[in-house]
Amino acid sequence: MEAPGMDNKFAEFIFPMSVHNTFTIHLRRRFVEKLKARDKIKVTLITHYDKEFVVETDNFIRKYEF
Repeated sequence: MEAPGMDNKFAEFIFPMSVHNTFTIHLRRRFVEKLKARDKIKVTLITHYDKEFVVETDNFIRKYEF
């Protein structure tokens, strides 16, 4: 994920310290309704250097009535 016109000079750089990122996603209502039907939600983030980070959690969308 990147902003249009972003300078990618740091895309391949591995930082020597922990980096915490926050991101926001916008989902269409129809997709949210499909997610509500699931027991768990799994999100996979893939870095520029093809490392995968997988987060699986209980269905917080259904639990908190999004």
